[in-house]
Amino acid sequence: VIKGQKGTNARKSEKPSIVASRIVTIDEIREKFIKRIELHLPVEMLTERLILDIKEILDNHPGKTDFYVMVKDYEETLPLKSDAGVEISKELIDSFVKLTGKDAVKIGGKDI
Repeated sequence: VIKGQKGTNARKSEKPSIVASRIVTIDEIREKFIKRIELHLPVEMLTERLILDIKEILDNHPGKTDFYVMVKDYEETLPLKSDAGVEISKELIDSFVKLTGKDAVKIGGKDI
């Protein structure tokens, strides 16, 4: 991500230009702006096998980002926060999408 401004260069011509004042890496964005990842799952989807698969994914991606399983039943959603944090990466997200489906995975509470 590049932060800056656009304008014209008064010395050379009136052609528009972009001047970057800061370049932010994807890793920096992940670290500073993504505070949590959530799996939104209906209670009937939670099986022992799924729980073990989620745990294995968490074990393979340790980090500082909060991880929640949002268990939905007919009346409410129960947030379950993991004691272990995760490191957000494309591999982590792809693993959860493959396991639970794209609609279940949310980053910072937003759809991916």
